[in-house]
Amino acid sequence: MLEQQAQIHERVKEQENTRFEELKKKLLAEHAELEKRQTELDEKINENKLLNDQLKKKLGAQVVMRKQAIEECRREIQTEKVTLENQLKLLEDYRTRDQNEIKRLTDHLCGYKELEREAKIKELGSPAAVLQRIDELEKDLRDARNKLKGRSEDDLEEELDFYKERVDDLEEELRELKQEHEEVKLREGKYKLSMREKLELQKQKDLLEVSNAALTHSIEAVKSQLDDLIEKQQSQEVFKELTLMDRRYREPVPAQQINSLKEFTEELQHRIAISTDVELYYDLDLLRKFIAGLALSPLHVFQGISGTGKTSLVNAFAAAVGGEVTTVPVQAGWRDRDDLIGHYNAFEKRYYEKECLQGLYKAHTPSFEKRFNIILLDEMNLSRPEQYFAEFLSAMEQNEQKRKVVLMDSSVINPPKYLVEDRKLLLKSNTWFMGTANHDETTFEFADKTHDRAFTLDLERQVKPEGWRARAIKNTVIDFDSVDALFTQAQKTHKKLVLDMLNTLTNSEFTEILERQFDIGWGNRLEAQALRFISVYKECGGHEADALEHLLITRVLRKGKVLGRYDVSIDKLKDLKIALTNLFKSLKGGGGKAIEIIESEITRKEQGVY
Repeated sequence: MLEQQAQIHERVKEQENTRFEELKKKLLAEHAELEKRQTELDEKINENKLLNDQLKKKLGAQVVMRKQAIEECRREIQTEKVTLENQLKLLEDYRTRDQNEIKRLTDHLCGYKELEREAKIKELGSPAAVLQRIDELEKDLRDARNKLKGRSEDDLEEELDFYKERVDDLEEELRELKQEHEEVKLREGKYKLSMREKLELQKQKDLLEVSNAALTHSIEAVKSQLDDLIEKQQSQEVFKELTLMDRRYREPVPAQQINSLKEFTEELQHRIAISTDVELYYDLDLLRKFIAGLALSPLHVFQGISGTGKTSLVNAFAAAVGGEVTTVPVQAGWRDRDDLIGHYNAFEKRYYEKECLQGLYKAHTPSFEKRFNIILLDEMNLSRPEQYFAEFLSAMEQNEQKRKVVLMDSSVINPPKYLVEDRKLLLKSNTWFMGTANHDETTFEFADKTHDRAFTLDLERQVKPEGWRARAIKNTVIDFDSVDALFTQAQKTHKKLVLDMLNTLTNSEFTEILERQFDIGWGNRLEAQALRFISVYKECGGHEADALEHLLITRVLRKGKVLGRYDVSIDKLKDLKIALTNLFKSLKGGGGKAIEIIESEITRKEQGVY
């Protein structure tokens, strides 16, 4: 009995030891998993800190630049103000000088009138009569001198005595006349002014009023000119940065022509790898989709977890082709396009041009018109693109010559050179909006309006093949026009092939199931996008079925269309999978990734995960 109990006790002990070991292994495994997660969290925290530091540096630099720009404008306005005030002061001095001159002339004129009155008293009439009398006296003097020639001294002395007596008589007569004149002046002072003098004073008053009116008009003209100068100065600075670009980027840049999209794509892989200090690697198929996406839409959306190289791809591509990237960090709470491109301040009469507007305008200048120009919308779904980007989404529906963004309701004086109608900006075909997007509790989902107009690319971590090495290629500016011409040529070359594929798709069981069970159909937009995307993708060296698969994944096999719907049963998904498999068999290629997506959705539903 004791032996059996001992055996039982031994077995229980062994079971407990076994269970202990299992629990120990389990705890160790969980501990290792927790450490791994802790390490990943630490890495993410470090990445976030690095991004935060970079954002702070960018914001600091922007604040400094803004302060410098404001200070520069303030100094220029102050200088112009001082200059104009000096001119106004000078005009006031001129006015005072002219008024003094008028007063002096008026006083002088009064002296002449006094002389005129004295002449009348002496019965000489007007000043003209006085001048005539002087002429007569000078003539008499000349006659007298002529008479004196050849005469004796005695005769002259007698005549001199005669004239002395005559002078004495005249002086006596002059004294009497002066006395009479003084008496007349005294009598004149006792009575009111005569009508003639009133008329003369009225004439002087009218003359002064005319002069004053002329001076007032001159001052008003100067003020008006001053206002015009101020308005002109302000209007010249309405688009200060854009106007500055007209001068800064007026020289064209030589660019390298591209003759083959396939060679360009393969070479691009190596150009990107050596474009930065850290060697970057992107799969060749991903680059084919990226290049084909350039032909598909001017709006690109790059999705994927943090660290998959969404932003790096954009910057590396621009560096590899000699293009230009304007980074715009999207902020939470953006509501309209003013948050994106800036706004006009009617009080200051200037437009606050944000980085996005400057990047769009730069693409028009001779230095950048042959380059690839990219507006990078970082974290673009922190706000709803359907709100702040709505005007651009609408413009993308127009042909290239009608893709215009209205900046102001009315034109301005001396607008930047490349504005249309002095107030609109054309979205050039060498410009793309490329946005990065994360999907978490802080972001918004894209609406169908955005999905349908955009080229979407989900990035995964890139694994460089063992032994792959980048070739040494000199990075040069790639000519956009030559690449765009190759896009057009590819569409012409593969148009029949693409239309046949679309006809096969339209008449397939896959399309029928989508329409009947998922309420999803094809529109004219898909045909136009497929013609551009599939043609260029094939010209880059890819298979046309892979390009169609990418379009179906981004347009149909996504959340809200086929995936993540409560009203879609497992049987419907299985039918769709079979139809999709048959479709790609008829196209002789592709379909693997799309089928995997449907299988994953079926598994989720079977497990009850929604």
